[in-house]
Parts: sequence; structure tokens; C-alpha cells
Amino acid sequence: MQLADQAGSELNGGGLDTAAYSTALQPQLVDLKTALASTAIDQIAASFRIRDFQRNPVGTGPYKFVKYIAGQSVELARFDDYFGGAEKTKVGPAKVFIPIIKDAASASAALQKGDINWQTEITSDALSTLKKDPNLQIAEFADFGYYFIAFNLRAPHIYSDLALRQAFSMCIDHDATVTAATDGNGVPVGANTPPASWAYNADVPKYTLDTAAAMKLIEAAGWTKGSDGVFAKAGKRLSSDLYVRSGRPQRVAFARLAKDQLAKCGIEINVKESDFATVLLPLLSYPNKFDTYMGGWSTSIDPDDYSIFHSSKATTKENPDANNFVGWTNPAADKLLTDGRPDLDRAKPKARTPPLRAAPHPVLPYPPTGPATARRSLIAPGPFDARFRDADDEPADFQPAVRPLAPVESLPRQRLSVPDPCTAVGSASLRSFSSRFTEIVGTTPSLYRARDHSAHQVIPPCVSRVATRPRRKTASV
Repeated sequence: MQLADQAGSELNGGGLDTAAYSTALQPQLVDLKTALASTAIDQIAASFRIRDFQRNPVGTGPYKFVKYIAGQSVELARFDDYFGGAEKTKVGPAKVFIPIIKDAASASAALQKGDINWQTEITSDALSTLKKDPNLQIAEFADFGYYFIAFNLRAPHIYSDLALRQAFSMCIDHDATVTAATDGNGVPVGANTPPASWAYNADVPKYTLDTAAAMKLIEAAGWTKGSDGVFAKAGKRLSSDLYVRSGRPQRVAFARLAKDQLAKCGIEINVKESDFATVLLPLLSYPNKFDTYMGGWSTSIDPDDYSIFHSSKATTKENPDANNFVGWTNPAADKLLTDGRPDLDRAKPKARTPPLRAAPHPVLPYPPTGPATARRSLIAPGPFDARFRDADDEPADFQPAVRPLAPVESLPRQRLSVPDPCTAVGSASLRSFSSRFTEIVGTTPSLYRARDHSAHQVIPPCVSRVATRPRRKTASV
């Protein structure tokens, strides 16, 4: 076991900041206590985060670990004794340098300058510029994920009324808004399975813009349009805050375009760009104090919505961070979700679950909007051979195998974001990580990361897995 480095907890004037060092030690000691109290495989799992090999991983792949600088870079060297012999298995350059660049715009600039050889994802703002560069090659495909607007279905929240959810969806020109918000890179969807999936149902009813019919639904539910143009009932206006994660330009653009269209129906939304860790996570956790939220889900190759829609996964006081944060409960859907879980025979789940996947979007807890078309940039073609789920609610990326054409120089250090420790410890979601972190450490991740703890961080498992996993054959893009 390697304890936290005291050098990362020094006072400005010299000497050890005992409070900071104690805070750094606390999670390690908790893991140690758990490991010592466990047996067999549980003991191995409990001690995983504090074992020395986290900083010096050993693998069986074509590259071996050289050095890791927390928050800055990972260096690898080719393993010439890899399976097959040195002459047959030279899978890439002798050395590989992987800079850690958190900001997508900075990564795109580095790509165009030639400081890096590939970028895993390109934002819409940079895409048009990079497309014009003759030295870059773009790989494009529909992502295994989708964006959505979620309604809080618990009474007395406004959209616990099905009629209002139906009216909401009828006030938006779905296809045109997806196209405008994503600069033509989005693929509109009408259900919770994206077109990239083998289980996608092309016969799902399409979204239909019908402002007049939407207002009739609202009026039939007992609402009356006020002098300000917004419907109201019993002194309550048909208004809600639509929370959107800051730093997600496509979502923000969709929300703002939807706001203008909904206003024509007498529905008001106030777009709230918010920090995911400090604002959105508490809202999406029990007691779920929100009305509308725009987020995103990743899906697996074999889609399984059990954790998102099943009644047992609704957030409660006992299970505050579950994925069914909208509180949707439907016995018939529960059976479909249970029966339709992944099966080795794909025909079985596909045959069992169309009633759920083909359900009109307003009946579900939230209407999907569409997956963004994922774009990857390479100077030369290379394999995409590992898939890892993001630490937050974002669609998952396909991580390219570590194959830059040549080593590059170190880039300026980037500050770590909240999802990094979540990924490093293997947590399933950022919400779960944040809750557990606060319970153990006694403070939120945002407050904790205000300190300089970079010296205590380990190599993220996703990096070591990609760099050291065995590869007998390489795929092509």
C-alpha cells in the first residue's frame, strides 16, 4: 500500500498541512479498514484502490507502462517481447505519449497544430474548421446514446399530468430543432433506443408539431391562458425551470430553441445552465426538487432500460441516487423491462419489448430528442477497440487504441474535473460517487477538489486497460 504523498499537502510557507494530509489519508484508511475486515475476493476488491500497482500497472499488451504525471500525461513504451515476437508484432511507435487535455477546444487546437495525433471527440464549434484541414481524416457514426427532456412525474409537480406532457411535446418541431441545435449532426429519435442499435424500431410514431391541438389539451386539463400569454390554473402558472448541464452547447441550443416554440403554446420554461456536480446532482437525487431537466443517456449494444425505467429503481429516501429520478412507476412496463433484459438470443428480447420501445414518447417519463452524431478525428486511420461508459450521464465514447503516429511534447497541465476521481475508482455514476464521497470524506467533491491533491491520484483504469490489454488483431475504421 502506498500512502498519500505528504509533498502534496505542504503549507505555502513550508511544513506539513496536517488537516489537508489527514483529508487525503481518510479515504485510503477507510478502504484499508474495509479490506482488513473482508475476506477472499471481497478483500481484494476493497483494497484495489490503495494497492501499489495503481501507480505502476502491469499488463500483457503490446505496450508497457513508463510514467504517469497526475493530471498531465501518461507515457508508454512498446513491448517488443509481446506475443509473436518483435518483428511480427510491432503494432506502433516505440514510444507513446498521452497528454491529458480536459478542454475539447484546446484538444482541437492541439490536433490542428500537430501537437496530438488524434482527438476522441470533436465539438460542433470546431468541426467545420477541422473538416477543411486536408491533413485530418474524420470518422463519423451515430452514437449509442440519446438526449432527452425529463419530467418529474411526482405530484404535485406540474408534469405529473400526462396531458401536459403530451402538449409539451406537441409544441416543438422536433426534427428541425434537433438539426438546428446540432448543426445538422444530430439524428432525431422518437423513443428510448437510438438508431445505431440493432433493437431500434423505425416504426415508432414520429413527433408531430401541432400548437393548436396542444393548447386544446392544456385547456381541457383546466388551464386558462393569462394576460402574459402563459397558461395558469388555481393561481399556478404553467412555468418551470429547465435545467441543462453547462458546457453542453448542443443541449443548451436545443433548450433555447424549445423555449421559444413552447412560448407560442402558452408554456413557459426558463433555461438554467447549471454545474452538474454542485447543482444538478442534488436536484436529481431524492427528494428530486425539479420539474424539467435536459440530460443524456448512453446505451449498450444490447439496450437495457431496467435501471432507468423500472419502478424498483425510482429514487427514494433509502435509495436517493437511483437512475429513475423522474419517479416513473408502471407495472406493465416493469414486466416488459424484466422480460426484455439482454439475452444471448437477440430475437427474444427484440420480440418481447417492442410495446415499451414503441410507446408514444409522451407516455414515457421523458421524450428523447436525438443522439449527436459522434465524430472522431485521426491523422491516419487507427482501431477503435474498447468501449467504456462515461462517469456521468453522457453518451459513452469509443476509446481509440493507443496508437499515435509519433511521440509529442508535453502540453500545459489541465485542472482535473469532478468526473476524474469517479472514473478512477470505477463508480457506475457520478451521482453515486458524489453521495458516497460526501459520506466518507465529510465534504462535497467540489469543495474537496479546491485543494491540490494531484500527487495522490492514480492512473485511471480506462487508460491502463486500453494500453495493456492483449491484442492479436487490430480492427480497422
